[in-house]
Amino acid sequence: MSAGTTKSLTSDLCSPTAAALRAAIVAEAEAWMGTPWVHQQAVREVGCDCVGLVVGVARACGLAIADCSLWRGYHKQPDGRTLVAHLGRNFERVAEAGALPGDVMLFRIGAAPQHLAILGPGEIMIHAYAPARRVVAHRLDTDWRGRLLSVWRFRELVQRSDIRDQRTDGTHPGDPSSDLCPMISAL
Repeated sequence: MSAGTTKSLTSDLCSPTAAALRAAIVAEAEAWMGTPWVHQQAVREVGCDCVGLVVGVARACGLAIADCSLWRGYHKQPDGRTLVAHLGRNFERVAEAGALPGDVMLFRIGAAPQHLAILGPGEIMIHAYAPARRVVAHRLDTDWRGRLLSVWRFRELVQRSDIRDQRTDGTHPGDPSSDLCPMISAL
């Protein structure tokens, strides 16, 4: 990849709009902390479940969530295939190694994909967790990392960054160690 191409791709990813949108997603998710866990709800300070948190944060940030009505009507243990299908309609799947703050993570509970969280800075996950009965944040520890099935990016972030997964040198454009994206490393 030529230096000119790298600069162009990097400037797209580090544009204030992409960085600002990532920061807004994380800030909004953090604002939901303490919201009670309520199945199939998506109202900050009133109640939400893990899907409702993602939908509520998206709405508050002005992000499009297609087929919102289809996100409802699931059991407390949702069908993993349906959940993945809805993610595919609304997000772009990215490599786990390329996950950035503001991305949505899909976890298995038991054997099936059933839980969503929003990635915060410093490998913090923000999620509505039924056992805690509220929205919580904590480190993405070994246990949760072992449950991680996939990472998804809001389509608006993909469109603004115009970068899908990894550069040809194996590093991700948003990886602070790449020295190519100081704005995102500050998040």
